[in-house]
Amino acid sequence: MGSLEEIHVPQNGIKDEGMKELLESLKHCKNLKTLRVNDNWLKTKATEQLLELLLTCQKMTELNISDSNMGIANVVATLRAL
Repeated sequence: MGSLEEIHVPQNGIKDEGMKELLESLKHCKNLKTLRVNDNWLKTKATEQLLELLLTCQKMTELNISDSNMGIANVVATLRAL
């Protein structure tokens, strides 16, 4: 998956554990430019993986996490990482 550049999985009802696994699986995708996982769940476990992904995917130019049921603390952590 090293050449993967885009992921689109909006509105799939993916809960925190599933999002955690999905985001963790993407950490080796150094060419990832677009990540759209809006309208799913990004609670603490998944947000931790998202933050790691943001650090490793330096080519990312588009991130859509709207309507992701994150909670204030996870939103603040994500904004700081950006």
